[in-house]
Parts: sequence; C-alpha cells; structure tokens
Amino acid sequence: MESGVASAGRTGPLAGAVAGAAVAVLSQRDIPAGVVPRLHMLIKTRPSATAAADDRRRVSFASLARQAAVVRATLRSAPGNGAVGLLHGHDSAALGAMFGVLASGRPLVVLDPQAPPPRLRQLLARARAGICVTDAAHAEQAAATATQVLVAERLTAATETLDQLWSAPPDPTRAAVLAFTSGTTGRPKIVANSHRMLVRDAWANSIASGSYDDTDVVAHTLPMAFHAGLMAAIAGVLVGATLRLHDVRAEGIDGFAPWLHQAGVTVAHLSPQSARALVAAAPDPALLAGLRTVTIAGEPFYGADAEALRALLGPDCVVHNRYGSSETGLICDHPVHRGETLPYGPVPVGVAVGGCRIDLVTGDGSAPDDDEPGIVTVTGQDLGSGYWDDPAATALSFTENPDGTSTYRSNDLGRLDEQGRLCLLGRQDFSVKIGEFLVEPGEVDAALFELPDVREAVTVGVPRPDGATHTLVAYVVPDAAGRISAATVRAGLTEVLPPHMVPGTVVILDVLPRTDRGKIDRAALPTPDPATA
Repeated sequence: MESGVASAGRTGPLAGAVAGAAVAVLSQRDIPAGVVPRLHMLIKTRPSATAAADDRRRVSFASLARQAAVVRATLRSAPGNGAVGLLHGHDSAALGAMFGVLASGRPLVVLDPQAPPPRLRQLLARARAGICVTDAAHAEQAAATATQVLVAERLTAATETLDQLWSAPPDPTRAAVLAFTSGTTGRPKIVANSHRMLVRDAWANSIASGSYDDTDVVAHTLPMAFHAGLMAAIAGVLVGATLRLHDVRAEGIDGFAPWLHQAGVTVAHLSPQSARALVAAAPDPALLAGLRTVTIAGEPFYGADAEALRALLGPDCVVHNRYGSSETGLICDHPVHRGETLPYGPVPVGVAVGGCRIDLVTGDGSAPDDDEPGIVTVTGQDLGSGYWDDPAATALSFTENPDGTSTYRSNDLGRLDEQGRLCLLGRQDFSVKIGEFLVEPGEVDAALFELPDVREAVTVGVPRPDGATHTLVAYVVPDAAGRISAATVRAGLTEVLPPHMVPGTVVILDVLPRTDRGKIDRAALPTPDPATA
C-alpha cells in the first residue's frame, strides 16, 4: 500500500499516476461480464495508477486488487455463501475490502459506523449475513454486531495471487450488493443489485451522461453505507478515475472547499442538503474553480438552490441534477449549464440515460392525458433484481418483459415538460386530501424554498380526527442568520399558493431529522402543538 500523497489532480502531484497507461473506456460492452473482469482490465492497463487516496495514503489499482485478493481468499474458504457485512472507516482501504467481498461472489451489505449496534445487528440479520469484514478501528464495534469478524488489515493469504482473483469471477447475474431502501415510509426493503447492474450504473453515471471519465479526480464524501455513496465508490474504480475520500460528517462543511482545492478535485457528488450547506459556508469561489462537474441527487433540488450553487462555480462547471433509485441505479440526468433559466420549484431531472426508458402511467397502468402527471416507470436492461427474500413485493414493483428488459414501477409522480424532461412532483404515497382538493406536499415545499431565509423545509399531511381529510404541517429550518416565524412563513405562502395549500401549522426547527441513509425521516418529525395550528 502506497502512502504519503496529500493531493491529486490533472496537473498536481498525482498527475502521472492518474495518467498511467491508456485504459479502455468503460462502455456497454463491459456490462455482461460484470465487476471483476472490468477490474481485471484496469489492473492490466494501469496497475500503478492511483485508484483512491485519502488524507493519509494512496492506493494504486494493483494495491487495491491485492487487498481484494486476500479478502476474497479468506471468504472463499469460509463456510457457507451468505451475505457479508462491511463496517469500515471512510478511507481508501475500504475499497480493497469492498471489492474483495464482491469478487468472492457473496452479496455485500455496507454498514454505517455511526449507526448503533442494535440497528447494525438488525440489518445483518435481515440480510442473513453472519460475517463482517472490518478495519482495526471498528473491530470492537463489529464484534458487537456480527457472529464472525474479519479484520481486513490482519488477513493473510500467502498463496493467493492476482491471477486467482480473476480465475473464477462470480456469476454476473447474481446479487452483488444488498441495499436497504431509505425506510422513510415504513420498514425498509432490501434491493438486490447484480454485478451487471453495478457496471451499467457506473457507465450511466460517468460516460453515458458525460459527467466524468478516467482522467478525473472524483471527491467521494457520501457515506458508503448510503447506496448513493456505495455506487459512487464502485463507479469511480470501474471507470478508472481517482477517488479522493473525505469524511464530511466527521470533518464538517467549513473545510470542504479548501479540501476540494488542495486535493485537485474535478468532480463532486453532492446531495441537495450538502449543496445548501456548502453555499451557507460562503467559501471563496476560487477554491471551487477546479471543478468541472457537480452532480446532485437524493432529494428535490430547487431553482433557488441551483442559482446559489452556480454563483460559486466556475463558468465551465456543469451541475448535473439527477434522479435514481436503489432499484434501478441512475435513471435521469439533466446538465444545468450556466445561463440556463431555472424554474420556480424543483429543477427537472432530465432525460433517461444508460439505456433506460421512462414512461408515465396512471393507477390502472394506462397513459395519462397530455400535461397530466403520472407514476414514473423505468424500463431497461440490468435494473435491480427485485427485493431480497420478498417475492410479493418484487411482483408488485418489477415486471420481466419478453425482450429481456425489466420494468420497475416507482412510487414517484412526475410529468414531462415541453422539452421532454422529467419533472418530479413527489411521491404518490405522500399525496393528501385537503378538503375537496388532492394536494401534493412537494408543491408546497417548492414555494417554501422560494421564501427568504428558508434553508430547508418539508411539508406533510396529518390526518384530521374524521380520518377522511388531512391538514398540512410545514417544518422549516431557517438560514443561520434568518429571522422567520410561523406567521411570516404563512404570510409568504399566501402570496403564491391557493388557500387550501397553505399549511395550517408551521413548525420552526433547528434541523430536519434524517434516517441513517440521509433521507428526511418523516416519522421522526415532532408532533405540532395544537395551540400553534
């Protein structure tokens, strides 16, 4: 394992390592064989190039493969073929352990070190994972969580060679990753993603969407226990880019922009929440001048958010607003170029990428009328394989088609704009009846984000005593310097919304509660005081 590298970039200290030997550009042709053959191609063409670097060390592709080979050998000799947990710090060494599990043919379940042990035990039990691969820093936590613990840096397999790593790659149609859904509306389901799906998603995220390639330095700040963070890690390696890992949860947002500059980062993956936090930190735009791509995904990204973020970025940096799911990987991408007029409300998520097709349907499966919203369905090759050990839920959401594709029926509502771009309107299970009107709370959220001094907001429907209708409750987080009250929020909304869409109650919070996957935890929102309604 190499060490002592503090920064990376196209013209910085790692430029030679990044350039390396020419690598075959990731393409659709790589999808059928799966993850391990693609990794083999990278080892053959650029063994000494930097696959990943953190603030303490760098890891070449050859070093990553050697780590993976040792983990694979240990797991292949262990009894059974059940899923394997990964509990690891947010550093470059995590990638060797991750790819070792993938190469073993056992499904991977990535755990969050910040989650409490009872939660981790529950996730491993549901995935039927008895083994947990970890690092020394989390060995004690892993021992309280799993039946068998393997500390990656203490493993040895003297006879294991890289040739053995490629000798028997896993069946590419089998489950490679088990991903827990966000659980914002109930008990999380477990999505099975195949090896082919991981390669297709890597291609869609990078080459197919024109976002980045093997010459880029990609900031990896999302926790790998979040499915978006896991997929970004796998994609960065499979593309042949250099991943620069940085734990924003531990380090905070204030030093993020200086770190991006010092690390020579050209591509940053952000959630809307982290993008707002970056804007609120008011960094010197010169620190972000090296970025050429910023991707946004996970929650609605509003026009006001995009305007504020673009003001910090260089003229050639493109913000990609995206839509995806654990069940499908990346679905849509919308590059927001400088000078583009941004909408009131959520920014469109764009058009389908990566060989997907999007259709809108009504509740009975028919096409909606022109300009009417519909339920978003996604059709394509190598989507998710369904829900782990849940054939009933799989049958409700996934359909196998005669041409070899599959169709996933989401819970998201959307409509197509005049340019054919998908605009998300929220989830059908969030829609509520207010008097005689059906209201989508996401439309109220869009109005809230346009108000001065509002940093974050979410609107929910709370059932009335009669059980037949709801009242709207808005939860609002003000900017650090914002001076807002429930009355000023309601007054602002009455200027842009009809009366039935103005929340009857506004609750001011310091932060919005979030699940361990980073999504807004609606179940944890405080019950409003009836006196404030």
